[in-house]
Amino acid sequence: MSKDKGKIQHNRSILSYWYFCLIGLFFVAAAAVYIIAGEDAHIAVQDDLDLFQAQYQMLKNTGTFFSQGSAAPFLGGVSRDVLPSELSLTGLLYFFLPSLAAYIVNYFLKIVIATVSFSMLAREVLLFRPDEKLPAGRSVRTNATRFTAGELGIVVLSGFAYGILNMFPAFGIAFASIPLFIYLMIRLYRAPDTKRALRYIAGLFVFPFVSYFSYFGLFLLAYSVCALIWIWIRDRRFPVRILTGIIANAIGCVVFEYRLFSQMLFTDTVSIRSTFVAGDYSAQEIIAEILDAWKNGIFHADGIQAKLVVPLCCVFFVVINVRYIVKKQWRGIFHDLFNLCFLIISFDAVIYGIYNFGPFRSLIEAIVPPLRGWQFNRTIFFNPFLWYAAFFLMCYRIYKAGELGAESGFPRVISGAVANLLLLAAIAIVIRTGSKYNDLYSTIRAIYYEQANGQKVDDLSYGDFYSTELFEKIKSDIDYQAGDLSTTEDVPSAKVEAEEQVSYSGTDWAVAYGLHPAVLEYNGIATLDGYLGFYPQSYKDAFRKVIAPALDERPATAQYYDDWGARCYLYSGDEDTIVQAQRNYNTVSQNIMIDEGALRDLGCKYIFSRIELANADEQNLTLQGIYTDKSSPYTIYLYVVH
Repeated sequence: MSKDKGKIQHNRSILSYWYFCLIGLFFVAAAAVYIIAGEDAHIAVQDDLDLFQAQYQMLKNTGTFFSQGSAAPFLGGVSRDVLPSELSLTGLLYFFLPSLAAYIVNYFLKIVIATVSFSMLAREVLLFRPDEKLPAGRSVRTNATRFTAGELGIVVLSGFAYGILNMFPAFGIAFASIPLFIYLMIRLYRAPDTKRALRYIAGLFVFPFVSYFSYFGLFLLAYSVCALIWIWIRDRRFPVRILTGIIANAIGCVVFEYRLFSQMLFTDTVSIRSTFVAGDYSAQEIIAEILDAWKNGIFHADGIQAKLVVPLCCVFFVVINVRYIVKKQWRGIFHDLFNLCFLIISFDAVIYGIYNFGPFRSLIEAIVPPLRGWQFNRTIFFNPFLWYAAFFLMCYRIYKAGELGAESGFPRVISGAVANLLLLAAIAIVIRTGSKYNDLYSTIRAIYYEQANGQKVDDLSYGDFYSTELFEKIKSDIDYQAGDLSTTEDVPSAKVEAEEQVSYSGTDWAVAYGLHPAVLEYNGIATLDGYLGFYPQSYKDAFRKVIAPALDERPATAQYYDDWGARCYLYSGDEDTIVQAQRNYNTVSQNIMIDEGALRDLGCKYIFSRIELANADEQNLTLQGIYTDKSSPYTIYLYVVH
C-alpha cells in the first residue's frame, strides 16, 4: 500500500512540471515543421531575406567573413567593416551552418535564451531581498530557497511567452538576452565577495557576443548609468561595482563590434546615416506616435502584446494602485516593480514620439555628435520585454494570492488555474497570429494551403526567393566572373569611393530590376545596387544619377530615396516600387527608366530583370537570354549593358 502511495506521489510530482512537456512538445513540433518544409519554409522577406540572410551568405561566398581591409561585392564594393561583426553568436551560426539551418537554429536559441535568462532574473528578483543590516548591495534569501513547481511554471511560461515573440529575426537573440544583462548587473551589485563579482564582470564583458550595440548596447549602457545614479542617491554610497560593470560592458562592445566603432570613430567618410532626413511632426502627431508606441511597443515587427497582455496589465495597474491609495501605502506605489515596468514603458514611448520633433533631435545630436543619424528612439525595443515582465508579475501575484485563501486550498487551485490559463492564452495568441516574422505560422499555413488546394501560396518560400538552381544555370551559361579583390585604382567604382582601400577587379557587376538585389548577392553575383543602412553618401549620390529619370517621374520615390536611401534599387517611373516577392508577378511598366551612361560608368555589365524591357534598344541594352527553371518562380530576362 505504501509503495502504491509512493508511486502516486511520484507521478503527481512529475505532472506538476507539465509546462516543460508543453515547451518540449512545441520544440519537437516546430522542428518537424521546418524539417518537412525544408527550403519551402516561408521566411519573412523584409529586413531579413532581402538583407541579413543574403549578406551573411555573400561574406561566406567571398571568403571575407573574417577578413580585414576588404570589400564586399555589393553596392559597388562597400567596405566589409560596415557589415555585421563576425564576433557574435548569430554571425558564427551563419558561418558554420547553411543559411537556412542557421536561421532556424537562431530561432530556437532565441527561445531558449529568453526562457532561461527570464527565469534567472525572476529568481534573483523574487527569491532575494536586500538586507539593511548588510553592506549596500548585499542580499539574503527570502524564506523560500527555490520556486515551487507551480511558481516555476509561471516563471518558465512567462519567459517562453517572451521568447516566442515575433521580433526582428536578425537580432532575435539580442532581444532574448535583455533579461540576462539585467541579471548580471544585479548579481554583480549583490555579489558577496570580489571573486564572485569578477564572474559577473566577465559576463558583462562578453555580453555583446549575444547582443547588438546599435539596437541595444548603447541603451543598456545608458540605463545602467541611470541605475548607478539612482543607487548612489539611495544608498548614499557610490556603487563602484556598477561602474565597473558598465566599463566592462562598454569595452566588450568595442571589442566585439570593433568594425562598427572603427567606422564611427576612425574614418571621415560621410555615411547615409548623417544625411537621413527624419520627420518633424506636429504636437498632435507626436502624441499619436507616443500612444501607438506605448500600446504596440515595437517597430520592425507587430506588437502582439496589444491583443491580451497590455489590456490585462492596464486593469491590474489600476487595481493595485487604487489599493495602495485606499490603504495609504504610498511607499508601495513607488517601490512596486510592476509600476516600475509601466514607468519605463511610458518613458520609452515618449522618447520614441519626441524623436520625431526636430528641435529635440537636433539638441541630442548637438550634445552627442556621433548620434547624428542614429535612431535613438530604438529605446522602444525594450518595451516587449517590459510588457511581458509586467505580465509575469501580474500572473505570479495572482498565483500567490491563492496561498492566502481558505485552508481547503480551493482558492489556490483557482488562482493557479487563472494564472496559467492567462499565460497559455498569451502564448497561443503569439503562435496563432499571422503577424510579420511569424515564420512558423506562415510555413504551416503554406503547407496546409498546398495540401488543400494543390498549389502553392503566392508568397515566395525561402527556396523560391533565392532560386539558387536558376542562377547557377545563368552563371554557367554566361561564364560569370565574380572577380578578385584588388586596389581601388583598378575598378570603375573607385572614382566614387576613393577612401576605400580595396574593391573588386575583373568583376561582372550587375543590378536587379523587379527583384531584390539580395537574390543576386546570395547567389554570388556582385551588385551595384543593394540594401544597407550604413554606406558612403558619395556612392548613394552616384547611384542616384542612374535612377534619376525614374525619380523625376515619381516625386514620392525621389523623396524616399533622398531622405532615406538605404534601399539603393532601380525604381520604376510608373510605380513607387516594382519589387514583389510573389509567385505571380504583376508587371508594372515594360520601360526601364535609367541613365545608362551613369550605370555604365559604375562598371555595370548585366541587368537581371523579371520584366521584358520594351525600350531595351533605346537604353543600349541587349537581351542576352531568357532563363527559367522548374525549381524557380522567376523568369529572368538578362540584359547586357553596352
